[in-house]
Amino acid sequence: MPGSTELEVLRQMGAAAQRIPAIAVSGKDDPALRERVLFLGADAYLTKPIDGDDLLAAITLVIRQSPAC
Repeated sequence: MPGSTELEVLRQMGAAAQRIPAIAVSGKDDPALRERVLFLGADAYLTKPIDGDDLLAAITLVIRQSPAC
C-alpha cells in the first residue's frame, strides 16, 4: 500500500480480524524488522532485489497454508 510500511499494513489486517495471506517485501534486510513482520502475521519476509526462486517458494507456502486448498 503506497505510503504505508509493512508493519502498518499488517497491524491493519490484524485489526480487521481476518486472516489474509501476506508476503512482506522490504528494501531493508533487518533481522528485528523481519521478526516483527512475521510476528504480526506475514507468511514470508523478502528483501529487494527479490530472488525469483524465493518469491515462488513464498507464494507456494501461502497457497499450501490456505484453507481453500
